Amino acid sequence: MTVIDRSIKDNIGKGEKMRYGSKYFAFLIILALIHCAQIALAIDVDIGGEVISVPAPAGFTEVKAVSQDTFSMFEDLCPDQSRLLAVFVTQEDAGKLLRGDSVNLSEYMTVQSLKELENMTLAKYQFSELRDTLRKEYDSFFQQQKSSIDEAVAKSGNALSQRLTTEVEFNVNGIAPLGVDTETASSITVSQLAKYDMSVSGEKVQHTVAGSATSLLVKGKVLYLNVFKTYEGQEDLDWTRAQSKKWLPAILSANETTWPGPDEGIVPAGTPIDPVTKELLSGAQVEYNMKSHTKAHGLDISIKYPESWRAKEGIRPHIVQKFIGESVGDILPSCMLFVRKLPTWASMFLEGDIGEEALAESLREMVPPNAIYIDGRQTSIDAEPGAWLKYYYQGERAGIRASTYSLQYVLFYRGKMVAIQCSVGGPVDDREILEDAFASYLPVFQMIGNSIVIHDKWNKDVSVMEVAFGDHWGLTLIVSVLLTWGLGLLF
Repeated sequence: MTVIDRSIKDNIGKGEKMRYGSKYFAFLIILALIHCAQIALAIDVDIGGEVISVPAPAGFTEVKAVSQDTFSMFEDLCPDQSRLLAVFVTQEDAGKLLRGDSVNLSEYMTVQSLKELENMTLAKYQFSELRDTLRKEYDSFFQQQKSSIDEAVAKSGNALSQRLTTEVEFNVNGIAPLGVDTETASSITVSQLAKYDMSVSGEKVQHTVAGSATSLLVKGKVLYLNVFKTYEGQEDLDWTRAQSKKWLPAILSANETTWPGPDEGIVPAGTPIDPVTKELLSGAQVEYNMKSHTKAHGLDISIKYPESWRAKEGIRPHIVQKFIGESVGDILPSCMLFVRKLPTWASMFLEGDIGEEALAESLREMVPPNAIYIDGRQTSIDAEPGAWLKYYYQGERAGIRASTYSLQYVLFYRGKMVAIQCSVGGPVDDREILEDAFASYLPVFQMIGNSIVIHDKWNKDVSVMEVAFGDHWGLTLIVSVLLTWGLGLLF
């Protein structure tokens, strides 16, 4: 008999100690109710041959390290379709277990996997089906599965009765699903409140628990995390949500290569570098020089793009060349090269005379109509003035709706505006998938931008100033027009 077993059995009839038993079961039953939708933390676990590192949350200890019996008790009551990987208790409770004292367990966490999914390796677009189902059916799940819930409750009560050699009964007396808290291409978190009635040897107690459950895709495997806390007020629910949110970056960074920074660059620090990106970054590149192209207006500028991408002639005016990558699911990466002669009021940027503050104010106005500005900054491209900006756009063409995330490089040189538009495009029904794909391709897009070379920049026979100065509003109009050209080509 474990310390926990003795704690419950020795205090039958004492309301304060009985509340521990109900807390414990509140945790277990919520696991069953949502098919154990939790994620991984604190130890190395093997899921279908894939080893996944699960770092312990701050202030918590994996219970198996201090009490195998306690872990086994949790394991005995885990639903049949799930495999318990880890249980985390506070360091205070871990110390009590080591000393053989009674524990409170008002805060605890678990990590599980779903047995049916362990041998499957999922891409993010496949994981989106799980997210979609949970998002649509979560609020009605508890009502639709009442018989299954009652069966799980009865089974758990019987298991505890056998372990404690005393009669334990309880039932779910109310569940309040609180909807989706956060969602990304790799995770979805939901929260709920649950009220329980419990009886130990005829003595009854009520208990309410706050829980936040996260489904997480890491290394192609689906892991599940539950965070629970005895509910006495809104701050307890806020705590479970905050703890769930903290774990996600810790788990991903423990298992994936991430961009080292700096955080203010085109690629944010901590951006995961997935296998597709790694291959493109380490693979061969092909140089394309626009000099001989009729749409290049005589400019001798080159860029490099991944060898596995296809080069394709631009059909529309001002589009010199398109470079198209391999699609992953419904996501298609691409890059387009534009050149256009500037109007007479645009040359102030050629002189580099626009202030950083003025540019920052203008960048938000540079995106096409109905597009959403994300970020942007002034920069230099092969020692010439330029800028980069990111935006999101959703549109429809010939009855097909699609959306894109784009990173645009803009170079002003010899009276021309050169732009490299790097984008990922896909369906509009899962923006999280597209946003995640855009983030993962940013290192590749940055590599393309850094490859720009102006071969004739020291040729003095062409004047850098082809036109006269204009007002700051001109820069906004130039880039807005340019971006608008590119959008129609993506649909």
